[in-house]
Amino acid sequence: MKYFVVNWKANKNLTEVNYWINVFLKKYRPKNDIKVIICPPYPFLSFLSKKIKGYPNIFLGTQDISQFDNGPFTGEVTASMIADLAKYTIVGHSERRQYFLEDESIIEKKIKQAIKYKIITFKPTKLRFSVHSHIELFNYCLLEGS
Repeated sequence: MKYFVVNWKANKNLTEVNYWINVFLKKYRPKNDIKVIICPPYPFLSFLSKKIKGYPNIFLGTQDISQFDNGPFTGEVTASMIADLAKYTIVGHSERRQYFLEDESIIEKKIKQAIKYKIITFKPTKLRFSVHSHIELFNYCLLEGS
């Protein structure tokens, strides 16, 4: 199985998201050996889940998850919060390491949270993704969306 991961980072508003997904779905031709994982900012997960419903091999992911389970962590989005909407997440971004000082111990906690809620995690490295789940990643493509 190959994965095509679309990560919008902190870009797009609702109008731009709607335009992008409509154009994408119009041009989309499913392939049995490719899963498309769209990782938008959190506010657009519910909106996009409705848009992609019924399209084969298109799934939602998140750009990050909290290292914490539910609790008094204002602003955090936990794995349990997104488990019904997204089955994938990306952890360990270089900008999270740089600007939020996330290190391997924090990233490992995030991976454990994802596994607890059956969310497959992608961890970017300089050369490729590593996948933390019961599947293997044979190929990937990362787009920042435009």
